[in-house]
Amino acid sequence: MTDETTVDLSCDFESINPTCGYAKVDGTFQREYRDNDATDYVLAGNGTIRSLPKALAGNESLCMSVDIKGTSDGELMAKAHNGNVTKTIWPFSASTNWTTEKFTLTKVNSTDTEVQLELEASGNVELDNITTLYFSECYGLATPCAKRNLDNVKISP
Repeated sequence: MTDETTVDLSCDFESINPTCGYAKVDGTFQREYRDNDATDYVLAGNGTIRSLPKALAGNESLCMSVDIKGTSDGELMAKAHNGNVTKTIWPFSASTNWTTEKFTLTKVNSTDTEVQLELEASGNVELDNITTLYFSECYGLATPCAKRNLDNVKISP
């Protein structure tokens, strides 16, 4: 069982060596101050952030959660990244209110020794409290299908 840890979003997020354990990959993600937010700062914008590598042994997985809020039809895609390949874990539709979403982070390939959490946001999504939970808090969580755009298809009953 892992210790519960919360990412400190009041860190030097956009430096080359961020102290919070997350780095901006691309986009306009930045820290924004919220007067009415107890944590003072949230991450906001469009773009991608990625955690530092997290070691996983055997079939081990991590239970993660993130608080999200979308200010203009926002969407957040949680992904697992192993340095070369990224796979979608779960797409979240953000709302105008804060909501907490949980998911299980697993290896991209069975031979991987570590994995990174990648969060890709569109529509000006706000993030807060990116947290590693106890595995029991994700127990029984359904494994989702990745959302896909369907072009030129015919759907029949």
